[in-house]
Formats: sequence, structure tokens, C-alpha cells
Amino acid sequence: MNPPNPFLRLQATGPAANAVSLDEAEGPVTVRDLGKLLTEAGLTWDAFINAVWNLGVADAGNLLRYLDAAVFKGSATPEALRFHLRFLRSAPPADYPVWEDIVRSILDDRPLSDSSERFLQNEGIDRLWRQMLATVRQEKITDPDGRSDPRLLVQSLFRFLELGDALIVDDPNIPVVLDAVNRFGSMRQYFGQHDVPRAAIRQLSTAGFDANYLVFGSQDVLSRSNYDQPDRRAAWRSEFDELITTIVGTEQAPPEIELGIDRFKFLGELADDREMVKTENSLPAARRLAARLIPLLRARKLVLQRLRLLVPASVLDEYIHRIERYAAPSDAGQARILGKLIARRSTKSVPELFFDDTRLGSWLFKPDGIVHGEICRILLDPAVPLLEIWQEPYSEFMAAIPLYPGFNASRQRCVLVETYHFDDRISDLLGRQETLSFMLDALLSDAFLGQAEKLVVFAAPWGRSAIFADYVAELAKQNEAIRYFESYEFEAVDPGASALQNSLTGQFHYTESLGYNRPLKGVIDFGFNLVGHQTIDKLVSGGRGVFEIDIQAFLGARHLLNSIPDKEKTAMEGSEAAFFDRQGDREAELTRRSGEKLKQAEFSLRSMLPDAHLEIHREIDSVTCAELLVLHRQAFPEYAFVDEQYYTERMRQRDATLIVARSGGAMVGMALTFCSGLLPNDAVYIDELAVRADQRQKGLGSALVELAVRTASGRGIREACLLTRFDPAGSPLMRFYEWLHFRAEADYPDRGRLFRRSMSLFGPENREAIDAILARLEARLNATVPQLRIECFTAITPGLIEMMQSLETVFPEDIRYSWDEFSDRMSFRDAYVLVVKSGDDPIGFTLCYHDPILPDHVMFGDVLAVKQEWQHKRIGVELVKTVLEIPALTNYTDFLLYCTERTKDGKSLVQYYRYFGGRVIDVADKVRMLIPLRENRAGSRRSHLPSLGRTNGCGPEACLLRLDVKRARPLRSRYPLSNLRASRSVTALGSCRRS
Repeated sequence: MNPPNPFLRLQATGPAANAVSLDEAEGPVTVRDLGKLLTEAGLTWDAFINAVWNLGVADAGNLLRYLDAAVFKGSATPEALRFHLRFLRSAPPADYPVWEDIVRSILDDRPLSDSSERFLQNEGIDRLWRQMLATVRQEKITDPDGRSDPRLLVQSLFRFLELGDALIVDDPNIPVVLDAVNRFGSMRQYFGQHDVPRAAIRQLSTAGFDANYLVFGSQDVLSRSNYDQPDRRAAWRSEFDELITTIVGTEQAPPEIELGIDRFKFLGELADDREMVKTENSLPAARRLAARLIPLLRARKLVLQRLRLLVPASVLDEYIHRIERYAAPSDAGQARILGKLIARRSTKSVPELFFDDTRLGSWLFKPDGIVHGEICRILLDPAVPLLEIWQEPYSEFMAAIPLYPGFNASRQRCVLVETYHFDDRISDLLGRQETLSFMLDALLSDAFLGQAEKLVVFAAPWGRSAIFADYVAELAKQNEAIRYFESYEFEAVDPGASALQNSLTGQFHYTESLGYNRPLKGVIDFGFNLVGHQTIDKLVSGGRGVFEIDIQAFLGARHLLNSIPDKEKTAMEGSEAAFFDRQGDREAELTRRSGEKLKQAEFSLRSMLPDAHLEIHREIDSVTCAELLVLHRQAFPEYAFVDEQYYTERMRQRDATLIVARSGGAMVGMALTFCSGLLPNDAVYIDELAVRADQRQKGLGSALVELAVRTASGRGIREACLLTRFDPAGSPLMRFYEWLHFRAEADYPDRGRLFRRSMSLFGPENREAIDAILARLEARLNATVPQLRIECFTAITPGLIEMMQSLETVFPEDIRYSWDEFSDRMSFRDAYVLVVKSGDDPIGFTLCYHDPILPDHVMFGDVLAVKQEWQHKRIGVELVKTVLEIPALTNYTDFLLYCTERTKDGKSLVQYYRYFGGRVIDVADKVRMLIPLRENRAGSRRSHLPSLGRTNGCGPEACLLRLDVKRARPLRSRYPLSNLRASRSVTALGSCRRS
């Protein structure tokens, strides 16, 4: 039986929201209402009474008040009741009033009390966050990024937990998104620190867009405030009457969607209340009209969903949302003092952006949008940024607009806007026309800041988005900066959606302009709005084309260029593109290193197997597959049922690697590894290790495992996992893996015994290579440093920090590191200190590490200090050579450092580091330089560094430059650690603990 297709929504996840009818909800909720909902939830009064029997009277009252707010003033569904009862069971009764106050603050859209806000920050959010992660079988790793106003986060967490398993079954990408947020704290941190989304960021940068702004920005782009609320309230009544006409029709014309009622009779029943709304602005009459219409629309919506008429069902969903605004028990919401509209770069907050398809009138959002799985794909892809619209003082965003940066046929940078998902309240402040004008100005300003040249608006969207497209169409009649095209060629910067390689529901996006689960590339004409059974096709009977807006010309004509805000510093500050360009060179270097590891392993193996030959395969052909089957049946005769498909499927796994050992041309051993979604993203699974029986006890098995580990380490893997039989402790199999530095973690009766091995730059897989590098350093300095000693530290030992502080006295006092700052840096991944001593006297040191704000492939050189009297002995030069060798043992392909442009005596440090292949990528208070870690680098003269006193392009004494310049984040620099440490260092430490 095939699993349901979560890409395309075919039916609702469960009962409609607000199951208690408005007729019943007019008065206070009664105990009878609770009993009815208990029955619908499959619970009995006896079970409920037993649950509250031991509560105090006051606590029981608090429980009922909480249920009144959280369930009956909310969705009022059986699923919600079941969740909130479970939630209360896990919470101390003393917390019931606090949770009730929090829920009512959210419902009334009023600020949280100080005590409620403190409670949420101290424990409340953490409790809900952990429960959300538990639904996808994850344990909390990292704290989520903080919110200035936590109300929407709490509301979304409750919404997620109320829907429960149905939400996750509907979209397997939810655990993928939550894993990213759980590991890194936010989607932005995930984009900045994980390999998968980096290709998309690189594509944005190389295309000429400002990836820092589009991916990592969070600033306000535009705001506007100009309101007259009494007039707006009158306009609401008029709009409400127009909506009723659209829904029910008139005596002369039927409605767009047949409701299955006697239209003429129903119009007569509504007539008196409609008149009172129009002439007296009567809110009670508006509520009575809503109470008649909403149950009718809900019933018809369910009928349409069962008939798979999904588009009209979604239209009714939008009608319901708009009417619900008039169903409030008071006019408090209508009398709200509105502040201003704000367009803001989205940080892609989770789970806030999961919801809500009804409120936003969109089929992209959960829980019931037709293609609600698309929101997870948008969240996972940094190449599809979002612009949000907020309206003060509401705690919910009023609109979310996906943006698609790319190129037109002329290769001009453009941003495609095809759908505009908004809450109908967005027009309450300025009115519809002024709101649409604000929306267009905001989109153009945002695209301008993102370095786009054109804004492209799809002319034929479905639903609410058509309102914006129609506005642009009217504007095009009078504005020469807007051009219409019936057909328009467009290609996104990353049409293959490389950031979705972990997506479990569709490897491409759904867009109305380019299609269903297709690459973002092609000719835009008609919209993909024709929904069928598991299909979405072009609606050729509908509208077509796009409006192309010249951003500079439009903003200039509207005199808006001078009002565009300056770009704010982002979490990934600086020339981010420099870290991601030259991808081909980096891949070639990693491939070369892999080949070197292969040759070294082969050379070592030949001491036991003289004609040994090793191969690495990323793909296999039928011949290799047949050889694997022969070897497998010899090594594991009990698994003779394995066929060719077995290995073909395994080689399709992510980063699958096959290592083959041959002797005399025949395959005598193999190791197969791949990455699995069941493991952390920086872990590799050793799926199979096989050695032919007559070739065992020759070191072949351990050589294959060690090569597999080193090969994976060279690609940034930090952990290796495998499953074995349940052999007893001390058995040959257990000793074999323990000797290879694996440790037993857990037993799974149906799978086997899980072994793990952590890997790092200074792990056992690199120990011999590190010793060799340090031996070469010692050989180069022996002649100039008497009683030379080289020491390497990868953790803080007694006296180490004090020693570094004493050597830092060569720096000005205001830039020296404190004890805590050194300690903080030594906690980062692959941190190490190299110390040069003459006898027992330290004379120089360098500190390097992987800074968690940098890409995974960039090592950072933070400090290099040499005592004044030793600065003419080439100690600094040799330390630089060494720190460029060490990180190349794993996945590091670039080395970042900061320096001043010149020394105090006028020598060019920039030119000096260019001798090592460095290039300037950023200039602020310090020069930021990137040195590629390559065997042969263009422009590098590392093997020809000038000797003492030799004349060269840097001046007569370039080799004597004082290497006393620091550091990654100078105090009060453009890249302050203090702004990032709280959210980032936890991630770095968490990664170490996991490995």
C-alpha cells in the first residue's frame, strides 16, 4: 500500500476548527459543552473526574478556566481538548493561572504581563519546545533563538501540539525542519553553519545578489502609518455586505459557488440584519449574520473536500476567515488602536511560519492548505527568502511573500513574486488601495537592497494573490516602468533547489508560475492552478503572463530611493561570497587529498599484502556489482539472498562511498559507507565491511575501516557509526572495533550493537600526520632556536592560558585577550595551540580553531605572537607554514586571518600573506584575508619565501615582518563575538558533545 502523498493536500487533517457552533458560543461555555466535547474526544466524565479528583477546589477551578480559554476560545476540537488535558497533567497546578493568563493574552492580542513573560522565558517556552521536539522523536540540543515578543511562538507551539501526529504524518519534512532548528537554534543559523544550504547561498552570491541581506537579514525595509479608524470601521461594514453578496448571490444572479440552499429564502432571512449593519453599523447584527453563514460554509466545504473539489473548498475557507472577524463577542477588536504597517526581512521563524492557511487565505500553509508541504520546502531553502508584513500592535504577521531571485532571458537579476499570502486585517489601517501601494513599494525596496534589477509579478495567480496582481495591472496602464509580457523566460539562481536534498516530500518547489514539483526554470505564461487528483496542471483558460518592473526607474519616479534604509549588519557579516566561490578548486583539492590518503593506505597495506591495490568508487557498474555479490557470499554465506539491487540501492544513498581492495586483480575486501537521515548530518554509517576468508588476519579489515574513516573525515564528517552482532565483551569482534577506537553505545534487539567513533582534526586518524608536521617544523627551527621544544595543546592545561597571556604582551594592551576569552576560544571545534620553546622558556605561540560563525571548510587563525627578541628568527614564518598544513588533514580548504595593512615600521603585511597565496576579501578596521589550503595555489610562493635580507616585491626585509597582528574579532570591530556568542557557542559545544 502506497503512503499518502504529503506534497499535495487532498483532504483535511481532521474536524474543522471551531467545532462548537457560533450559536452555542454566543453565551458562556457550559459544563454541558465540556461534556459534549469530552464525548467527541473519546473520553468519559468518570475519567475526567478521576483526573481532577485530588486537585484542590481552587486548582480545579483554575483548570476549568484554562480549558475555557485554551480549548473553547480556541479551536474547540476534540484533538485540542485531548492535548490540553495531557498538558495540564504534566504541569504543576500552581502554573494553571499563569498558563491561562498567557493564553488569554494571546487570544486578546494584548501584551503579556511581566510575570507571564518571565515564566515563559524561564521555563514555559522550553517546556513547550521540548514537547514539540518529542512529537518528532528528537531531544533538545540547542535553545531556539529568542523572540522579542514570544506570543506568536507560544500560539504556534500550542497549535502544533494540538494537531499532533496528524500534522507530522501529513508532511515528513516537518522533522527535517525541526532538526535544523534543534541543532542550530534557527533556520538562519542552519543556513550559516550547515553544508546542505550553502550551495544555494553560493549561487545567490555568484549571481550578484546580496546573499547576506537576503538570507541573513532581519531588518525593517519600509513602514507606513496613516489611519482614520472610524472611517475604516464604516468601510468594514460595507465590505462585509459585499462579501455576503459574493457568497449568497442576489435575486438576479447566483453565487460563484453553489451552497445547496434556497437562495431566495436565505436572502430574505438575512435582509433585516444586513440593513442594520449598513445603516446602524450594528455589531450584534454582524455577529448574527456570521452565525448564520459560517456553519453553512463549513458544511459545504466538507462536501467539496470529499468530492475532491479542492479549489472551491479553499475559497470557502477564505470566506469563513473573513466572516469570523465579525463574529467576535464584542467590538474590542474593531476598536483596536492600530500603529503602522512594517515590511520586514523574514528570519523564517519555526514553528510560527507553519500556520495558517485559513488566516492567510493560502494553500501553501498548514494545516489544510492544498500544497501545505511547500512551506517546509521554502523554510529549508535559503534561495527562497521571505518578506513579512506586520501591523502594530498585532502579534501575528499579516502577510508572508515568498521571493524567487533569478534571471530573465537577458540575464538581468530579477526577483519573481507570484503569490502574496495575507491576513484580511492587513487593510484595516490604510484601506485596500493604500495597503497594496505600500506592499509594492516594500517589495521594490527589498529587491533593490538585495541587488536585483527587476521585480517580476506573476499576472495570473489564484485566490487572494490575484488582488495584488490586479493592482499592478491597473498601475501598468499609467506607469512606463511596468511592462507586461504574455510569456517570460525565468531561471532561479538555484533551479535544482540544491538546499532540498534532504527534503522527504518533493525535491523541487511548487510555484503557480512554473509548476508542481519542477525545477524553477522555464517560460512563465499560464498559471498552474488546475488541481486534479495528485496533479496540478496549467489552467489555459485563465490569465497569463507577468509584469516586469524596472526597480530603479519605479522607485526614482516615486521619489523613494532616498528613503530606502541602509543595510544593517547581519549574522553572517562581510563578504560571504568569498567563502563560497571557487567551489571547483575546493572539490578538486578534496579529491586530491582523498587520493593521497588512498595511496598512503595502499603503501602501508603492502607490507602484509604485497600486490594490494585500493580503489574508491562513488558509483558502481554491473561488473563491480557482480564482484561485490561474489565477495559478499563468500564473507557472509548466511546472507546469500542479497542480489544486485542490494548494492545498487545502497550506492544511491547520500555520499555513498565504496572502498575496494584487490589482490592479483581480484576483489578481496570492501567497505561501504553512506550518510543516513537517521544519524546526525555530520555522521557516516559504515554499512558493510567484508574480507575474503583467505585474506583475513593480514590487517586488511582494519586498513579498510581506517581508510573509510579518513576519507569521511576529509569531507567534514565528525562521527562514524556501525552495527555489529551481539558478541560478548572481549570477543575478537569486540576487540577489533575497540582497537579501531570505536565504543559500544547501545544494543538494538532487531538491529544489532551500535558502535560510534568520534573524529576530529586531532583524532587518532590524523595522529601520525600531525606528528610528522610537527617534526618538520622542529627540523626547520632547530638551527635557530637552541634547546628547541614544540608543544601542541588541544585542551586547556594548567598554566597554558597564563603562558599565552604573557606572550601577548607584544600586543597593545587594549587588544589582548582575557582569561575567559582564551577559554571561550579553546572550546571551539578543532581548537589548538602551538607553542615554541627554547628550553623551558616559551618564545612564541599561535592559536587556531574553527569559528562556529564561519563555513565548515574555513579554519581561523586567531593569534600569532613571538617575543620581541626572537622576531628575526623566522619563527613566525614557520608557524604560518605549519598552521596552513594542519587543517588540510580534514575538510578545511581555506584559512582565514585578520591583519593590519602595514606594520608600525611600514612593512606590508597584506603583501606578506600574499606569498602564502592569500587574497583580501574584506577591509574594515582590519584586513580580512583568505588563504586557500591547496597543494599548488595560483599566486602562492610558499616554497620560495625570501631568505633573511633578500630583496623582493615587499621590500628588502619582507621575511622579517613582525607577525604580531591579531585577530578574528578585534574588540569593537565589525565582527564582534559578543553579539554572537550566546547563540553560537552553545551550538559548537553541542556538536562536540554529540561526537
